[in-house]
Amino acid sequence: MDRLFNESFWSPFGLTESGHGRGMAAFIPRVDISETDTEVKVRADIPGIDPEKVNIEVTEDSLALSGSVEKSSEEKGENFYRMERRAGQFSREFVLPSKIDPDSVEAKAKNGTITIILKKQPSEQKRKVQIKSE
Repeated sequence: MDRLFNESFWSPFGLTESGHGRGMAAFIPRVDISETDTEVKVRADIPGIDPEKVNIEVTEDSLALSGSVEKSSEEKGENFYRMERRAGQFSREFVLPSKIDPDSVEAKAKNGTITIILKKQPSEQKRKVQIKSE
Protein backbone atom coordinates (compact mmCIF):
# COMPACT_ATOMS: atom_id res chain seq x y z
CA MET A 1 0.00 0.00 0.00
CA ASP A 2 2.86 2.40 0.81
CA ARG A 3 4.39 1.67 -2.58
CA LEU A 4 1.12 2.59 -4.29
CA PHE A 5 1.11 6.03 -2.72
CA ASN A 6 4.87 6.55 -3.09
CA GLU A 7 4.96 5.79 -6.81
CA SER A 8 1.53 6.45 -8.25
CA PHE A 9 -0.09 9.13 -6.13
CA TRP A 10 2.89 11.42 -5.64
CA SER A 11 4.48 10.75 -9.03
CA PRO A 12 1.62 10.66 -11.55
CA PHE A 13 4.02 10.65 -14.54
CA GLY A 14 5.85 7.53 -13.42
CA LEU A 15 8.88 9.21 -11.85
CA THR A 16 10.54 7.23 -9.10
CA GLU A 17 12.09 8.74 -5.99
CA SER A 18 15.47 8.86 -7.75
CA GLY A 19 13.97 11.07 -10.47
CA HIS A 20 14.17 8.46 -13.21
CA GLY A 21 11.03 7.82 -15.19
CA ARG A 22 9.42 4.43 -15.41
CA GLY A 23 7.13 5.58 -18.21
CA MET A 24 9.54 8.15 -19.66
CA ALA A 25 12.54 5.85 -20.24
CA ALA A 26 14.24 5.74 -23.62
CA PHE A 27 12.86 3.38 -26.25
CA ILE A 28 14.76 0.09 -26.46
CA PRO A 29 13.60 -2.36 -29.14
CA ARG A 30 13.01 -5.88 -27.81
CA VAL A 31 14.98 -8.49 -29.75
CA ASP A 32 14.91 -12.27 -30.28
CA ILE A 33 18.03 -13.93 -31.72
CA SER A 34 17.86 -17.52 -32.97
CA GLU A 35 20.22 -19.81 -34.88
CA THR A 36 19.97 -22.70 -37.31
CA ASP A 37 22.76 -24.68 -38.99
CA THR A 38 23.04 -22.13 -41.82
CA GLU A 39 21.85 -18.75 -40.48
CA VAL A 40 21.29 -16.43 -37.55
CA LYS A 41 17.90 -14.72 -37.38
CA VAL A 42 17.23 -11.52 -35.45
CA ARG A 43 13.71 -10.19 -34.86
CA ALA A 44 13.38 -6.67 -33.45
CA ASP A 45 10.09 -5.08 -32.38
CA ILE A 46 9.82 -1.47 -33.56
CA PRO A 47 6.10 -0.66 -33.33
CA GLY A 48 5.16 2.69 -34.82
CA ILE A 49 8.66 3.35 -36.22
CA ASP A 50 9.21 3.84 -39.92
CA PRO A 51 11.61 1.04 -41.00
CA GLU A 52 13.36 3.59 -43.23
CA LYS A 53 14.53 5.35 -40.04
CA VAL A 54 16.24 2.22 -38.66
CA ASN A 55 19.94 1.65 -39.39
CA ILE A 56 21.37 -1.87 -39.48
CA GLU A 57 25.14 -2.36 -39.48
CA VAL A 58 26.86 -5.75 -39.48
CA THR A 59 30.33 -7.16 -39.21
CA GLU A 60 31.18 -10.84 -39.34
CA ASP A 61 30.51 -11.18 -35.60
CA SER A 62 28.25 -8.28 -34.55
CA LEU A 63 24.99 -6.53 -35.37
CA ALA A 64 24.07 -2.95 -34.50
CA LEU A 65 20.56 -1.45 -34.65
CA SER A 66 20.00 2.27 -34.31
CA GLY A 67 17.45 4.88 -35.25
CA SER A 68 15.04 7.41 -33.91
CA VAL A 69 11.52 7.54 -32.60
CA GLU A 70 9.81 10.80 -33.44
CA LYS A 71 7.27 12.35 -31.14
CA SER A 72 4.07 13.38 -32.87
CA SER A 73 3.32 17.07 -32.87
CA GLU A 74 1.17 18.21 -29.99
CA GLU A 75 -2.02 20.12 -30.57
CA LYS A 76 -2.04 23.62 -29.15
CA GLY A 77 -4.58 24.12 -26.42
CA GLU A 78 -4.43 20.51 -25.23
CA ASN A 79 -3.81 19.87 -21.55
CA PHE A 80 -1.99 16.58 -21.16
CA TYR A 81 -2.70 14.50 -18.08
CA ARG A 82 -0.35 11.70 -19.01
CA MET A 83 2.40 11.36 -21.62
CA GLU A 84 3.87 7.86 -21.93
CA ARG A 85 4.83 7.58 -25.59
CA ARG A 86 8.57 7.64 -26.04
CA ALA A 87 10.67 9.65 -28.43
CA GLY A 88 14.38 9.98 -29.10
CA GLN A 89 17.33 7.95 -30.31
CA PHE A 90 17.90 4.24 -29.75
CA SER A 91 20.92 2.03 -30.28
CA ARG A 92 21.64 -1.62 -29.53
CA GLU A 93 24.60 -3.80 -30.43
CA PHE A 94 24.87 -7.59 -30.22
CA VAL A 95 27.69 -10.10 -30.50
CA LEU A 96 26.46 -12.84 -32.82
CA PRO A 97 26.74 -16.54 -31.88
CA SER A 98 28.52 -17.38 -35.18
CA LYS A 99 30.55 -15.58 -37.82
CA ILE A 100 28.31 -14.41 -40.64
CA ASP A 101 28.75 -13.25 -44.22
CA PRO A 102 28.05 -9.48 -44.06
CA ASP A 103 27.33 -9.36 -47.81
CA SER A 104 24.41 -11.79 -47.59
CA VAL A 105 22.31 -10.01 -44.94
CA GLU A 106 18.59 -9.53 -45.66
CA ALA A 107 16.11 -7.43 -43.68
CA LYS A 108 12.32 -7.29 -43.94
CA ALA A 109 9.74 -5.28 -42.02
CA LYS A 110 6.18 -6.41 -41.30
CA ASN A 111 3.64 -5.37 -38.66
CA GLY A 112 6.14 -3.46 -36.52
CA THR A 113 8.81 -6.20 -36.52
CA ILE A 114 12.06 -6.19 -38.47
CA THR A 115 13.42 -9.64 -39.31
CA ILE A 116 17.12 -9.80 -40.19
CA ILE A 117 18.52 -12.96 -41.79
CA LEU A 118 22.29 -13.36 -41.47
CA LYS A 119 23.83 -16.25 -43.42
CA LYS A 120 26.66 -18.01 -41.62
CA GLN A 121 30.09 -18.21 -43.21
CA PRO A 122 30.65 -21.66 -44.76
CA SER A 123 33.33 -22.44 -42.15
CA GLU A 124 30.75 -21.83 -39.38
CA GLN A 125 28.01 -23.99 -40.87
CA LYS A 126 27.52 -27.40 -39.37
CA ARG A 127 27.52 -30.38 -41.62
CA LYS A 128 26.76 -33.97 -40.89
CA VAL A 129 29.60 -36.44 -41.41
CA GLN A 130 28.73 -39.95 -42.50
CA ILE A 131 30.71 -42.68 -40.74
CA LYS A 132 32.01 -45.30 -43.16
CA SER A 133 32.46 -48.91 -42.23
CA GLU A 134 35.77 -50.61 -43.10
